[in-house]
Amino acid sequence: MTVEIFTDRLKLRVLAAGDWPHFVAIRTDAHLNRYVRLCETLPEIEQRFQTALKSWDYSSGLWLNLVAETLSGEFVGFIGVHQDCAVSRRAEVGFILTPSQMGQGFASEATRAVIDWAALAFNVHKFVAWSCEANLPSRAVLTRLGFVLEGVLNSHSLIGDTWHNDCIYGLLCADRLELN
Repeated sequence: MTVEIFTDRLKLRVLAAGDWPHFVAIRTDAHLNRYVRLCETLPEIEQRFQTALKSWDYSSGLWLNLVAETLSGEFVGFIGVHQDCAVSRRAEVGFILTPSQMGQGFASEATRAVIDWAALAFNVHKFVAWSCEANLPSRAVLTRLGFVLEGVLNSHSLIGDTWHNDCIYGLLCADRLELN
């Protein structure tokens, strides 16, 4: 599936083979991933990258990995979406930005664009997103987008030798339309 989404400042496009250096950089940055995952080995990253390059279908439940870049082509980060539950028409979104692009509103802008696109393209009823409780910037993005904190799961994720509380956020599509 070919996907190109434009905002005032960004272009979101499907992952391509040339995005390998950015994919590796994001997945091997220990500080950036401290609330997400342990950094993976290069063979693990290569396997994930090859899977992400394959043709995508929403009903597969696999993540659509979109590259966010400025209109001039500067890499910003990755935005993803996948079908979380077909029966409930629920989709999950996620984002991770390169450190040099944080704090400029790109995560909110890109995620809003993906939500708007997916809501229309796939008749989504509700979006969900997860964030580590300690990841205050990501939680602020979700709140800005109208997501509501629906619960906190204590000691839910083990990253390295540290247990993290995870927050689950929800956004009903009807509420999304009121924000635009």
